[in-house]
Amino acid sequence: VEDKASSPRVLLTVNSLASHNVEGVITERLLELNWFNAPSGMNEDPTSWVGLFNHDPAEGSHDPLEVASTRNNPDGYYRTRIPFPRIEFFDNKLTDGCLGFWIGYINLNKLVAKSCIRARPRWMYEMKDTIGNRTLKDLMIPGTHNAGSYEPYRPERNTAKVRYQMCHDEDVFNQLVYGNRFLDFRVIFQHVAGSKEKFWITHNILRTNNSVRDVLQQVKRFLDNTNEIVVMDFHLFYMGFLDSWIDDRHKELMKMVLSVLGNYMMPTSYEYSTPLNEMWKNNKRLFVGYASKQGIESNLLYPGVFHLWGNKETRPELEEFLNRNMCNFIHRGLWSAMAELTPSTSGVLMDKYGGLRNLAQEVNLHVTKWFRERWWKCANIVATDYFLGNNIIDVSIEANARKFGTNYV
Repeated sequence: VEDKASSPRVLLTVNSLASHNVEGVITERLLELNWFNAPSGMNEDPTSWVGLFNHDPAEGSHDPLEVASTRNNPDGYYRTRIPFPRIEFFDNKLTDGCLGFWIGYINLNKLVAKSCIRARPRWMYEMKDTIGNRTLKDLMIPGTHNAGSYEPYRPERNTAKVRYQMCHDEDVFNQLVYGNRFLDFRVIFQHVAGSKEKFWITHNILRTNNSVRDVLQQVKRFLDNTNEIVVMDFHLFYMGFLDSWIDDRHKELMKMVLSVLGNYMMPTSYEYSTPLNEMWKNNKRLFVGYASKQGIESNLLYPGVFHLWGNKETRPELEEFLNRNMCNFIHRGLWSAMAELTPSTSGVLMDKYGGLRNLAQEVNLHVTKWFRERWWKCANIVATDYFLGNNIIDVSIEANARKFGTNYV
């Protein structure tokens, strides 16, 4: 690995925005070039440029797909016109190999930094020697806010409702394969014509078409095919959980969670002090938080993860809230910094923001920088929207390596 101090760092992200033209042609998931930490003067050097490649630029940097002059893009950011396809991952081939795109920083015709876009399906187990004797509370854990609110962009579904409902365009299995290890679920009870399912993922009262059973099976598929540890949090319960049948509804939901995932769920006797090695040894690799008093009845359901949520609709307000709280916050259990903007009700009704994709695009790169530079030592869980637009997964892996001492990157 090149000396980090004297080399720039580069990374690829995926733009959160999506749109379509009159012919119905979709523009989405455009790759973004990011560079930072260049030695003094290098970005201003007219021979410096950053390129997007469809091969490792170490094999030759003469044929970039797109080029950005570092001098003309002083923010260290450039959005390309090249989309990142939706990758289908296969159970027996979960790899952290490069997924078809590389970024390279060239100075004086020499490649000085490179990286690629890739999944991190096994990062925790690969760091076992470093983090095995630590607890979940000790780690920085990347995750997704409202993980079950996902669907790919579809022109005919581009309504105000969907724009404020969807927080992701990758399903739960892919969220985990890319490296997220915290999932935040919100549930609604509803009879839906033509379906035997009654428990659905929802965003506030906007029910998605994703059933709870389906997302639980995606979590199981991931646990079946890796040795990773996952934190799953049932954070809110809506309609159908508010009437006289509430205890029965919770019983039914808890029974479903246990029937699909019970074998992996860690008992509450682990508390918060059990090291990861113990979880691996007993194959109890799923922490389930359940933010309702009915969860107390089960010795496999923990209290809900605490959400450090600012309810802020602008980037400066979110930054100020996190800056005030991140390194001064103490909580007995697991806690998550909710690193996304929250639209106001009136703002949604007037479509002031254009949807959650716009809000994610507004903060994602900044969130990466804030945690990379300021809060990596203090963070527990960090949850984001449209996570490929930030680099919190790699920031977390690196933070754990830095905190617990190894050269692993």
